[in-house]
Amino acid sequence: MQFAADWRTNVDFGRLRRDRIRKVERAMDEHGLGALLVFRPENTRYLCSLRPLWMPTWLFLNAAAFVPGHEPILWVMTDDYPHRAAVIDWLPPEHIRPFPGAIEDSADASATLDALIGGLGDLRVTTGRLGVDIVGVNVLDQLRSRLPDIDVVDGEWPMRTARRTKTPDEIELMRQGCAAVDAAFEVVFDTVRPGMRETEVLAAAYHELYRFGSEVPQSAGIVASGPHSSPMARMATDRVMQNGDLVWVDVGGCFNGIFCEASRAVIVGSPSRRQVEIHDACYRAQQAVFALLRPGVHARELQAAAQAQLDPVGLTQYLQKGPLLHGIGVGSAEPPWIPGPGHQYDLVLEEGMTLSVVPTLQVPGVPGGGGVRLEDQIAVGANGVDRLTRARYDKTLLSDRTAETYL
Repeated sequence: MQFAADWRTNVDFGRLRRDRIRKVERAMDEHGLGALLVFRPENTRYLCSLRPLWMPTWLFLNAAAFVPGHEPILWVMTDDYPHRAAVIDWLPPEHIRPFPGAIEDSADASATLDALIGGLGDLRVTTGRLGVDIVGVNVLDQLRSRLPDIDVVDGEWPMRTARRTKTPDEIELMRQGCAAVDAAFEVVFDTVRPGMRETEVLAAAYHELYRFGSEVPQSAGIVASGPHSSPMARMATDRVMQNGDLVWVDVGGCFNGIFCEASRAVIVGSPSRRQVEIHDACYRAQQAVFALLRPGVHARELQAAAQAQLDPVGLTQYLQKGPLLHGIGVGSAEPPWIPGPGHQYDLVLEEGMTLSVVPTLQVPGVPGGGGVRLEDQIAVGANGVDRLTRARYDKTLLSDRTAETYL
């Protein structure tokens, strides 16, 4: 995102890698693991700073093994291996190895397992508990049969434990990526108008995100206009937008391995009174959650804060059943997943957590559409919320009373 410069300290990637390794070591100790073998792109990125080939995601083409006190061993997709071996200078050359083939839920993964088990042997993993994040059941069975003296257990939750809070360097990377998301929404506001297709708005947003160096989109990307806003169509179609359409847009990208996103609702022309009421309620619920985001706050307090804004206007029943907040970082959407009011979730906020605050209302039967999603990315600071995305809201969708307190 930002160029290196001799007159400022930006992000220290060496420090970022060391901090991540220390966090993984602490999580392994907490969960009683002696070694890790990971396949998920998020986890190979976290352990080894490997920029993955995100698609096809149903194949596992990279892996990493880690034992505390040792450098990770990284297996890279065979086609990518020559390039990665040439540019990855933070791992010993002998620890960067070609991945023999895709490892799936297959009947025979012997060639790949030979390489992985050989790497574990190089790290002197012969007994104890080995955490594995994700493989097919058949491959897992083969791995266990090949390692009879090793207890193969869940490695995904320990990795998520390590990733749950972010280092200062990670938050700075997230801040830079979120600025690019804000820039994309300026383009969105300029593009939403009568006669434009949903796909054209999405293309304009993605052009801006890739201009800033996005690796991949944060999600499929949503431009939901008019009747597509409720019930929500989680896509962008060739629908042509018309005056009176309520349009909500959800886009983001991955910058230096950190995912960033936001959502805004925009009106084509002028809104109806009902559309303003829905947007107002969603906005107030979001702001009420923001006001509570600090270490020590329980998830139920966040749920209650949103409900207190929606109940008086009879809109709590239309809150989307998905998360009210969700984690984000090396994963595009990851724990914690805090649901809306009425669902129990045992979580206490910690400093360094990064979350997307995403109240979404789906009100049926509203001419021009009655669906609104407002989403912003935040970091939980020592004394309160650190707003990372700062895209403007459509002021024509804010009532006069709400506009007085517009942030």
